[in-house]
Amino acid sequence: MLSDLKNLLARHEDLDADQIKQAAYALLSNQFLHRSRQRQRKHYETVVRYQSFFVNLMDALNQNLSINESHGYAGVVPQDFTRRMKLEETLLLLVLRYIYDEEINAFHAHDDGSVDISVEDLQVRFQQLTKRDLPYHKMELDAWTQPLVQQGIIDAGADPEQPEIQRIRILPSITALLTSGALSMLEMYAKADAEAQAYKDSL
Repeated sequence: MLSDLKNLLARHEDLDADQIKQAAYALLSNQFLHRSRQRQRKHYETVVRYQSFFVNLMDALNQNLSINESHGYAGVVPQDFTRRMKLEETLLLLVLRYIYDEEINAFHAHDDGSVDISVEDLQVRFQQLTKRDLPYHKMELDAWTQPLVQQGIIDAGADPEQPEIQRIRILPSITALLTSGALSMLEMYAKADAEAQAYKDSL
């Protein structure tokens, strides 16, 4: 990869190694970079402009690079990411993706491809779909959602027009994280983990 970087720098005189390194670090530490996020914009643009290099770099690190310029995101998905997840993370992602598809099919998406749901509605839908409860205490719920905010899968906060309502904005990057193949794997993982937990509880 060092030779690839040297060749890239030789072809682009306006590019320096630090710019590439910072973009790679931002990509790996955040998972998804969004053009709309001011602090991430320059790294997003670097990844998009030199995406052939980043595809090879991420592949060498066991990561799949995904770029969607229409919705303004670039991100990486570990090739074995389903094996690293806890049951609650799996279930929350499955529910978020399910809701995202519902809202897209109902034409409720924003121009950037994101969809909104209130925290209260998310808690209801989570219980309906999983027969489990999301935490109701804000601090506990934040422990579930903040990692997804950091990863660039969702945004969370007060509704700009109705500040008394806490909402989740599901970003279109969730479709890169959870493709149809990944959804099937996650569903199998969640089912197996739930059955194992039910067996433990019965002992």
